[in-house]
Formats: sequence, structure tokens, C-alpha cells
Amino acid sequence: MGSASATVSRGRSNRTLRLAPVLVLMFLLVGATSAFGITRSAMLARAQVWVDEQVPYSQTHWFGGYRTDCSGYNSMVWQLTSNGHPLSLSTRSLHTVSTTITPDALLPGDAMIKYNYHTRVFYGWADAAHTSYVAYEQTGPTMKSSVKVLAEDLALGYQPYRRRGVTSEPPAWNAVANPTFDVWASGAPVWWQASGGSASTICTRSVDVTKSGNNALGLTNPSSRARDVVGLSQVTTVTVGTPYTLSVWARTSGAPSGLELRLQFLDASGKTLVTTYTTGAAWSIEATRLAKMSVSATAPALATSATVSVRLAGGVDTSGTAGVRAVMDDFRFYDGSPVASALSVSLASVSHGHSVTLRGAVTAPMPLGSVRIYVIRPGTTKPVVLADRSLVSGAWSMPIRPTVHGTYKFTARYMGYGPWGPVTSASARLRVK
Repeated sequence: MGSASATVSRGRSNRTLRLAPVLVLMFLLVGATSAFGITRSAMLARAQVWVDEQVPYSQTHWFGGYRTDCSGYNSMVWQLTSNGHPLSLSTRSLHTVSTTITPDALLPGDAMIKYNYHTRVFYGWADAAHTSYVAYEQTGPTMKSSVKVLAEDLALGYQPYRRRGVTSEPPAWNAVANPTFDVWASGAPVWWQASGGSASTICTRSVDVTKSGNNALGLTNPSSRARDVVGLSQVTTVTVGTPYTLSVWARTSGAPSGLELRLQFLDASGKTLVTTYTTGAAWSIEATRLAKMSVSATAPALATSATVSVRLAGGVDTSGTAGVRAVMDDFRFYDGSPVASALSVSLASVSHGHSVTLRGAVTAPMPLGSVRIYVIRPGTTKPVVLADRSLVSGAWSMPIRPTVHGTYKFTARYMGYGPWGPVTSASARLRVK
């Protein structure tokens, strides 16, 4: 329910009436609610915690400082606080910290709220037409994620809301949606398409073997025949002439040659232009540990999209039992263009006491993050850290005033962002006379 009122829309007990003065006071304090910023990725990370923990529904219990009903969950996702303490609002008061938006403006971390009834956290669109969406909600008996039809929710009286103070963040570098298999609905990982069997049959959520986070994908092929293949795939857009890298961490109970990582480039009509693949045999994939598989290719002329997929052939496992299972995590599909760091000094030599400027630039698909500048001073051989500088439009600069006669040697190490880096520049020298 999530409403803190004394209504009986879902059978709240009379005990709520005795709490009314406290709740009224809480509403009066809403104006003191913290308005600090929060990013969408932070909200989604917070949303995932209760799903992974399977927090049970209650209007009288608390988890991590927040009430464990629908609006308490929404308050937790939005990280609402009052005077530094967690604040659980209700479906009658969440609008005081948010603004209404149009349905087509919904973004991850927003909410669908029905006044005095229920609230759902909007995790993302489930289809390209934006007719359905993935909802995270606390409805009982525990947290759940599901796919909702937008038109149906709107007809029921739900309205889209956006928390005030959502801050911007760098764009996502991974073109794969749900790459760590945290988001599930109807027993299957959202945004992945199954082949060779229904997703709810061949897919399981793995929590005992993961590369990162709390979830991974268990992919099962019950057949003993190698010609019977199951798989998961998704389609993403690409740019002609761009080199791409596709990778995944995996293990399999069957023959490693039966596990395939595949990249197919498609034209606008959906016709396959180029297919590149690799198998677990090339990466020493085995049954006891996750290991990385990777394949790279450049998008050919006419390519507009790519299908990234993993396929598992039937067989027998290491004990000789028919059927095989693979576990996969951390799918990545990204621009594999080269990364470089460059550094220059404004003057090759200066007189003692004069200033010069160090300048640098990073070439990368997304030149974000920072560089660390090192210097080897005259009379020494070991580089030491001079300073860290954040990149602005891929570049940085800093003035220096050398104090010792001799030759200085500078390098700039790009610390990396996403899959790019770290990488160190060639050295630049400065002679101080």
C-alpha cells in the first residue's frame, strides 16, 4: 500500500489511527527533507538491494531505516532523509519531493504513483515502443520485479513522477542492457531473448557463482545432443567503421567447445552482414571457475545494429549426466577503439624561476575521468606523482614553476574510464637553465 493515512483501502489496522499525530508531524517536516542530488545509477543500485535481499512486505517493520511497504521502498530508492535520517513518505506525500512528468519522459529511477494506494519504481522500458516497462515494487510477500503495461497503469490512475534533485552522470559505456543479470521478470532476465527453449525454462538466477554484484545467469541445456542449442541474445545499435569488443565471464559443466560467444552485424532490414564468434575452448573455459571470453570485430559498411549472443550446445556434464549448464556474468559490448594519452610542455627550456604549462589530451571513445602526472626531477631516477587532473572535454592543463636547475621528465597516465585505460603517455622533457 505505502499510504500512511488512516484509510482502510488495504485493511490497515486501527493502530494507524493512534499514529496519526506522529504522521501529521512527519508531513509537516517534509519541507526539511534533504534535497541533495542523486544519480540514476545510484537509485537503481539502491533499488536492487531490496530485490536481492528479498525484503518482506510490512507497514510496521523497517529495513535500513526505511519502512518496508511500497512507499517506504520508493523513499529508500530516492534516498529521502530528514535532518540526516532516513525518511519514509507515503503515497499521499511522495509528490512533495517530486514533480509530475509525461509518460514518454520516464527514465530509470522515476516512479509510477497512484495517490493513496501504491507506488512502483520505474526501472526502464521493456520494449522499443515504450508500451511496457520494468517495475520494481514492494507488494508482498517480498520485493519483486515485473513487466507492466503503461496504458493499463495510466487507466488505473497511476501517474509518472520524478524525484527533485536528480543529477547528471557520464553516459553508459556498455551497450548491453542488464549485463549482470540483476533484472528479472516472469522467471527470465529482462531485455534478453531466449532461443531453443523458453527463457523461464533454460534460465535461472545464479547467486552462488558471480563475477560482480549478487546475480549471474545460469543457462541450462537439458539435451545430450550437440545439435540441440539454447541461447540468449539482444540487439543493439552500432556505427559503421567502429571496432567493437564483446566479452563475458563464463564457466560450463560441458565441453568448452559447446559454449559460444557470437557477434553478428545486421543491416537496416535485419540481414546478417558479418558473423564473428569464439568458443570456450579458445579461452580454457571449464566447470569450476569463471573465466573471460572475448571477441572483436569492426562494424562493416551498411551495418546499423548487432546481435550479441551466447549459445550452449547440448552434451553431457563432467559426471556423464545428460544435459549441461553454464554460468555467465558481466556481458560487455563496447567501442574498442584505441586509447591514448598525450602530453606536451609549452616550452622546451626556461630560465630558473619562470613558469611553463603542461598540457595533455586523452583519445578514447569516452574521454572521461582523470590523469595522473608524474615527474622525474633533476638528479633523481624515480618518478613521483606531481598532481591529478580531471579531464575537461578530453583535455587537461596545469602551470608549474620549476625550482631546480636541470632536466625534468614528465609523463601523464590516463587512469581510465569503463573498459578504456589505463594508459601512459610518452615522456616530455623540460630543461631549466
